[in-house]
Amino acid sequence: MIPGFVILALPVSETDSASLKLRDNSILKVRWVCGHHPGRNGSMSLCVLHANRKRTANLKLPSEAWPQADYAGRPAAMLSPDTRAGRAVLDLTLCVESGVYGYRRVISYLIQVSKNNLLVPLGQPFEFSDFGSWRRLGPRRVEYWDADFQEPLAHRAPHHYKLVEIIQATAGNRVLSSRKTKKTYNCSWESDPNLRESNIRRDSDPLQEFKSQWIWWGLSRH
Repeated sequence: MIPGFVILALPVSETDSASLKLRDNSILKVRWVCGHHPGRNGSMSLCVLHANRKRTANLKLPSEAWPQADYAGRPAAMLSPDTRAGRAVLDLTLCVESGVYGYRRVISYLIQVSKNNLLVPLGQPFEFSDFGSWRRLGPRRVEYWDADFQEPLAHRAPHHYKLVEIIQATAGNRVLSSRKTKKTYNCSWESDPNLRESNIRRDSDPLQEFKSQWIWWGLSRH
């Protein structure tokens, strides 16, 4: 977990928020109104208080994506500090209409509190299904994983899993590694709102093959 990584995850509601205070005493707050499909994709806004100056920005969401009123601890937006002063990273984990089963799209931004250009897209969005998750390893490093769905297997049949690690930059993503499990796993715990990573049996966790551990975004690794 990144030192200073702060998440404020409120109980599930139609409106939620996350906040972060940087070393230069800047205060960042992102607020979102949950949406649904079809008909309403919600909204997100960022507020930055820096040197007694308040700046706000509305984030344009893709038409087919929306912030979800998700389980507590899996926020639609997360803030984490950058290694450089006055900067932070904003990650949006949005639901995406897939037509088959649930998908998530993660969109990242670099926040520059003292620059005219407050928000800069960071890397390229990445996606995973309800059978996967992701975590931030550092200000530019991310890993995400998902079932490797193969025909003609059913969606809930045991599948191999892929774990991908990337470096994000304003020019795009650079893949550091992409690994696939040797065994198949039947991961159906995404439907249980009370299930945290500590409740997942080690032999049922596909990430144990990589000497890692499943977590949901927004939760710390034990």
